Amino acid sequence: MSTEARRRVSIDDALVWHAGEFGRWHLRHFVLVSSAWLLEALHTMVIIFADREPAMVCAAGDGRCGDRYAGASSTVA
Repeated sequence: MSTEARRRVSIDDALVWHAGEFGRWHLRHFVLVSSAWLLEALHTMVIIFADREPAMVCAAGDGRCGDRYAGASSTVA
């Protein structure tokens, strides 16, 4: 066996050999897949942060729920 045949192939060499260099098609594929995951991430953020109903309990029972300005117009003389 020659030294060329016994040479170890690295992961990078194997990828270049089988898939080729990182070209325009790879970039296009990467951008399309990443954009799909980006949209999914944004939808997940909306579900987590915007759609949550706060757990509020009105201690006074009159509907103001701790808002100090809720009854301001009725108390002004």
